[in-house]
Amino acid sequence: MKVRQLIKDKTNSIFDKYDFIISPTTPDVAFQFGERDKNPESMFLEDIYLMHANLTGNPAISLPIGKHPSNLPFGIQVMAKNFDEKKLFAFSNYLMNKM
Repeated sequence: MKVRQLIKDKTNSIFDKYDFIISPTTPDVAFQFGERDKNPESMFLEDIYLMHANLTGNPAISLPIGKHPSNLPFGIQVMAKNFDEKKLFAFSNYLMNKM
């Protein structure tokens, strides 16, 4: 709980200066069906970047932003400070309309 509180406090200090935190959704592009489902560790690591919002309780949204040259999709996560969901949705909408 102490580590979680430290992460939450640092995240809130970032939001004192910035409106959003933008990060990758996964460490790699999407994989083909059946490609990694036999390795539970690999599947777990695909969600590793999404845990920040879960630990802090901040609202976040994952957006598909493009395709890798292999034609597989990739995305970003946009996280906002608590109770800024309206700004988060507006910014997400803006980003999606620019893609």
